[in-house]
Parts: sequence; C-alpha cells; structure tokens
Amino acid sequence: MAVKSRPFRATTLHGDDAGAADLVGRDFTATAPGARLVSDITYIHTWAGFAYRATVIDCYSRAVIGWAVAEHMRTGLVIDALAMARRNHTLAPGCIFHSVRGTQ
Repeated sequence: MAVKSRPFRATTLHGDDAGAADLVGRDFTATAPGARLVSDITYIHTWAGFAYRATVIDCYSRAVIGWAVAEHMRTGLVIDALAMARRNHTLAPGCIFHSVRGTQ
C-alpha cells in the first residue's frame, strides 16, 4: 500500500514590517546569566493535529529556561514561554530577547 505524503503547510506568515533591530548579530554568547535570551518555535505533529512549542534559551548556560505548548502559533505562545523564563530565573537589567523573524 502506497503512502501519500501530506501537502506542504506554511507555519510562518511574515508581515510587511521589518521587525525589531537585530541586537544579537548572530553572536549567541553572553557574559552573565539572564543577559541574552533566544527563542524559537517548533511544531509537533500529533494524531490530533499540530502542537506548537516555544522555548526560551539562556545564551550563557545554554539551558532552556522557559517553554510553552499550545494548539496555535500566535504571539501568546512566545509570551507565555518568556513569562515562564522570567518567573523562574533572574533576568539581567537590559536583558536582550532575540527570536528569528517570523516568530510571533
């Protein structure tokens, strides 16, 4: 029995604006904990559909310090992950939060 592949599904919709300035410049190092954070969203295919996971990583320790899972990929998903990071870890004053273009 042949397996039919699923059609391509776009998961990121880019807006017309250029977004925020890139303060990281592809330098993912940090001199102190909580000074520079990076984030990304990935999707997980389940029997019930897609689940989306946002993670927040501290560049100093390379540890995941915040995460959230939802059935959508809207701004609230990233905000929930960042809120978890803020609740459970000390963030430096002036902390930089970086996510790829298209991350909600």
